[in-house]
Amino acid sequence: MYTLFCKIISKTKFKLISSIKSINDFIRYFKTCQAYKLPIGKNRKYYIQGELHIDGYLQIDEFASIVVEKGGKLIVGNHVNIEPFCRIHVGKDNLMVIGESTSLNSFNILIGDIKIGRKCLIAPYVYLSSGMHQFKGRTSIKEADKNYLTKNKGKDFSSPIIVGDDCWLGISSVVMYGSHVGRGCIIGANSVVTANKRLEEYEIWGGVPAKYISKRE
Repeated sequence: MYTLFCKIISKTKFKLISSIKSINDFIRYFKTCQAYKLPIGKNRKYYIQGELHIDGYLQIDEFASIVVEKGGKLIVGNHVNIEPFCRIHVGKDNLMVIGESTSLNSFNILIGDIKIGRKCLIAPYVYLSSGMHQFKGRTSIKEADKNYLTKNKGKDFSSPIIVGDDCWLGISSVVMYGSHVGRGCIIGANSVVTANKRLEEYEIWGGVPAKYISKRE
């Protein structure tokens, strides 16, 4: 039966997604795509248990992945572009917002509570995460993470990241939890914006750790 199913699907304009192993998997995938008007195609992976709101046109290239866990919420503005191998993960009780006309490039990773403004350019391999591991004391990090989850009723640590409108995050840059990147900022390639940093509007930062360089004139 499944072999026949594969033959039928392979003759349509939709290629099978590699993670789909049964007819029921395909039906669930297809219903998710229909419900949220997501493009169907080779190796696009969607796991939507929370809320997803798409405000207009959304381009998602193959090998991209979107996960919204139960209790999480993802809001995507109009004319957002998500390039191949981009990974978006919204966890329990997280809120992620991607503003209108923002471009997410190949191999971007966005995890947790993140708000990205309008018309931003996120270069390849950029990493943003509102979370962190627990490492105080000499307890193993895995054990400390487990203890934190137990103490906080299964909720991971998260301190929101905010990226204003018209920002450019250079290739392989990292923005850590609690950081606020003001409107019009530029972060240089391979830079690391460490936790809880505040970049004022139209500033240029670079380095490891990232430091103020100049203002956009």
